[in-house]
Amino acid sequence: MATLGDQHIALLSLVLLLALMPTNTAFGEKRIQDTYNVQHQAPTVIERAEPVTLSFDIPAINVNNVLEAFLFYKYDGEISYRQQRASYDQTGFATTLKIDNQSAGSLEYYFVVQMNDGTRITYPATQPDSDPIRVDIVDRRETVTENAPGIDYTILSPEPGSTLPPNDVLVAITLFYEEGAVDTANSSFILTLDNQDITEQAEASDYFFSYSPDEIAPGQHRVSLELATTSDTTSIADWQFRVLDPNITVSRGSNVELSGGQEETFAPQGQVELTAQNQQVGGIGNDVLKGDIRLSGGKDNIRYSAYGLLTSQESSRLQPQNRYGGELYIGNWLEFQAGHVYPSISPLTISGRRVQGINTELHAFNGAINAQFLHGKINRRISNLYRPVTIDSVFSDNGVLIDTNYSIGFENNGRGTYKRNVTGGRLSFGRGETFQWGLNFLKVRDDTTSLATVRDFDDLMNKRPDLTEELDQSSMNDLQSNPDLLSVSGNPRPKDNFIGGSDLMVNLFDNMLRLRSEMAVGLLNEDISPGVLSSDQDLDIDLSEDESNQLDRWAWLIIINENMNTLPLRFNVEGNKTSVESAYFPTSILANQSELNFNISGNNFRAQYRWIGPNYVSLANSTIRRDVAGVTLSDRFQLFDDRLYVTLGYENLNDNVSNTKDATTSTQTARTNFSWFPIDQYLPRISVGFMYRNRDNAVPLYNPFVAETGNPENISVRNFSQSDTSITANPRLSNTSQFTTSITQQFELFDLSHHANLNFSYLDTKDEFFRFGDTKSSSVNFNLQSRFSEIPLNTTVGFNINSTETLGGLSDIMVTGFNVGGSLILMDNKLDLNTNLAFTKNNIESTSLQISNNATSDPSDDIYQPQTDENGDRIIEETENNLVIIRAGAQYDLATNHALMINFSYTNIANQLSSLNPPNDHRLEARYIFRF
Repeated sequence: MATLGDQHIALLSLVLLLALMPTNTAFGEKRIQDTYNVQHQAPTVIERAEPVTLSFDIPAINVNNVLEAFLFYKYDGEISYRQQRASYDQTGFATTLKIDNQSAGSLEYYFVVQMNDGTRITYPATQPDSDPIRVDIVDRRETVTENAPGIDYTILSPEPGSTLPPNDVLVAITLFYEEGAVDTANSSFILTLDNQDITEQAEASDYFFSYSPDEIAPGQHRVSLELATTSDTTSIADWQFRVLDPNITVSRGSNVELSGGQEETFAPQGQVELTAQNQQVGGIGNDVLKGDIRLSGGKDNIRYSAYGLLTSQESSRLQPQNRYGGELYIGNWLEFQAGHVYPSISPLTISGRRVQGINTELHAFNGAINAQFLHGKINRRISNLYRPVTIDSVFSDNGVLIDTNYSIGFENNGRGTYKRNVTGGRLSFGRGETFQWGLNFLKVRDDTTSLATVRDFDDLMNKRPDLTEELDQSSMNDLQSNPDLLSVSGNPRPKDNFIGGSDLMVNLFDNMLRLRSEMAVGLLNEDISPGVLSSDQDLDIDLSEDESNQLDRWAWLIIINENMNTLPLRFNVEGNKTSVESAYFPTSILANQSELNFNISGNNFRAQYRWIGPNYVSLANSTIRRDVAGVTLSDRFQLFDDRLYVTLGYENLNDNVSNTKDATTSTQTARTNFSWFPIDQYLPRISVGFMYRNRDNAVPLYNPFVAETGNPENISVRNFSQSDTSITANPRLSNTSQFTTSITQQFELFDLSHHANLNFSYLDTKDEFFRFGDTKSSSVNFNLQSRFSEIPLNTTVGFNINSTETLGGLSDIMVTGFNVGGSLILMDNKLDLNTNLAFTKNNIESTSLQISNNATSDPSDDIYQPQTDENGDRIIEETENNLVIIRAGAQYDLATNHALMINFSYTNIANQLSSLNPPNDHRLEARYIFRF
């Protein structure tokens, strides 16, 4: 425990920190978006079946403008990403995963924040879906080490670095040493928890220690076992674990399942939070009120939980900001979720997408027969906001009126959305231990009655006649006589989508051989507003009565008309008449992924095949990569008693699977990764990876028009073309190499426990066919967490350097940042103080590319060239911004079930090359927490 003097010093330091905050109130024209620098420390390795928390800090972000934040992740070689919602706390966004895939060798992921204004922030910043973060997955094992001479030990519980509920905390460690190796008469073992000696309270013997605390606070904790003699003290074991707040429930739908918890009771237990925020962002003040409730309960085989969030940020122009939901579990046979749920059926249908509705699962005959059903809406209706009709008059050179154009568009952020309904289900047979066969379906359709759209002048007069008040009588007469004169652009189009599929899983020889395969067909209609296809003189389509009836009967499944992305009909054209000749099955709407896995004696070999048609679409999963086919091979083996994991991989993918393009692009990727995962927790964990990728469509670069001018062909805008007809496709040949490494180290220094993590990555893409297509990026991230042994103080120090060079060196972005922070617990664990200082410097030098006509009127010889001034010198635009963010917070437990939290943040952005700077931002938040 800290002394009273320590408490006074800490409080004085916090007061001084708040008092010394800058108060610059200079005003600028707009917020600089380049300050959205995402800071993330990727783990060196991830242990299978162990919860891992991935955190992303965006210092300059205003969380009240965040619509949603998601982690997109997949296991090595999978066809699409799953998604999981990330929550925000005072240190950034975070989400917890539990790797439940028994054969996966690596995890690939990227992070996305969707802002209310449409801004999309990602990590990595460029091409996150094709170049995600990749981390090796290693098998979980007991920690065995040798610190004191002649003494080995095994940590039984809790696992080092694990997270668990308070009622599951059991400190247990067993020792191994030869008889006589320890002088038990003149020495003793000392077991401590958070620097408190608990040896007397523990169940102890010469070879085993066990301690179960009556109460333990949420947060980080440290266990230490030492051997004390008359002359010195030797450390045997030292490890840390984290305890969850018992009142925060963890959704079964997430990848984290925690056993235990509070005493079983049907009476609801949970917490209520009331939050008030005062903030100023970009010179605009805003007050936000929030109410959040979470509760859970259960007894025997029945469990339930519920949550709700109400916020003053709820707006009819946004998707729901208020959230609510509930879950009910009865034994192992019923799971029911309602409200805002995140269901998953399969990677080819829906996998973690938010749905406002219900999701239920039934498991009969001990899981031999399983059924799932979901129904709800993905998007809610947002109305269109049109501007008044505008007139654009076209005059001749001598001032004579030639034509008048009438148009209508949208107000700022005025484009609406249809209500998008979704219904899906799955029926499977088999428990999944050795066999499972499933049938999946998903139906997504926009409600055409949910949104009023204006398509011509008649529509406008029926729905919004007030938008014509500024028109004179002559213009009204023109539009009334010809309603199609009104041009309406940008109307949202209602879509219709159906997916049906099947999957098979077979595990043989005690899971040494695994086969998984999924196939699906996806139908998409881009615009169902015209209704079902019918005889139409304008389209010259002539359908028989039987054909029209057939299309009507199938409309419940998919509305078929001329807006299908692939129409499953063959037409016969005779003169001016078009009739249906036959129906057929287009292969471009198919998708398949299959995997064969061998796992023998620590060697994991995996062969995967995928074939995704260009017209296969799931409106509930936008991460599916389409128009791709090929194989992925990987081999994972372990050396040196499972301490070294080696991964070798090869992938060959081609597009143009339906042979509808002029050229086929082949992408070949080779990768290797080495992960050193020692048993001793005080030895470093090291991961090193290398990837090489080649993309080539075998089209030569040829443009005689450019070559005749003496310019190199690789600066041309397009390949050779003539009379608006492309003779050859645009060539593509690029090579990408990537190197990544990560080191994690725990160590003791100056009587402090430290956890250090260092990440480095380098990506280099060379474009052989475009002079300005090269890209280079590198990043270095370091984080050091330290825990004091004598006082309840934790500190964090980190820095990051990111450098990105694009356009063949014409654009250079350098981002440098560091942060330092700490947390201190005082007053018998009732007061928790925390503060953080972050600084980021952005330097941007860029030259724009412009298209030059090469002094000719023929577009075939157009070329790209850097923008220059009148003297022919390259124009370089420079930007340099400094960002300072100060955060401070405190939480005080008023009583056992009551707490008060105050958080403050201050942001200052200074443009070093301009006197115009954005205004300083601040946010003050007060939160009351009641636990019951």
